[in-house]
Amino acid sequence: MKHTNTIYELTFGLLLLLVINPATAGDKLPSGKLVQTDDEAVLTLPSGEKFVSKTVGSVDTDNLEDILIFPNGQKFASETAKGGGETNVPFVSTDGAVVAIVRYPATKTDTLHIYFKDSTGKFKEIENANEQVAKLLTGVKVKWPPNYDPPQEAAKYALDLLSMSGHTLTLNSVSYWGGHESKTYQFKVTVASDGSLALAK
Repeated sequence: MKHTNTIYELTFGLLLLLVINPATAGDKLPSGKLVQTDDEAVLTLPSGEKFVSKTVGSVDTDNLEDILIFPNGQKFASETAKGGGETNVPFVSTDGAVVAIVRYPATKTDTLHIYFKDSTGKFKEIENANEQVAKLLTGVKVKWPPNYDPPQEAAKYALDLLSMSGHTLTLNSVSYWGGHESKTYQFKVTVASDGSLALAK
């Protein structure tokens, strides 16, 4: 009976942790509160700052856009083929200075968007993040079947964001080949205070 009570206590403790801190998700999100509805996701940091991701427009008129709204009211829009702003939550550094999110403008196209806070407190988007990251992978060699694009080429079209630690992003370059299983190459990129990118160890 004592053993059973201990199991109940441990289970209750784990559930309590999930309720208190529902948005940690490993290293993916900072401590805070995540609320998802049918049309948007709201991430609230311990400081009270809110980041809102949502999809606007209509599939019928082919004008869907994913919108990311920052705590200071800035809005950034990106094209999307299927929406999903309510389920695609941004990764935010614990100091709130770097924000990253992946959008899906077309089938098998994963576009990375990175934002950094400048000296004035405004957020700026790093232009063509996929292209910039792809250049960092120049020289990377992997033993993949010839039908797959190498990581540096695949990164131009498909980057998955796995986690964030400080200002360092853990990414996957994803190479697709028809209906076959995709190939991935994992690496890390650090975002500097001026928005420049560099490979991290």
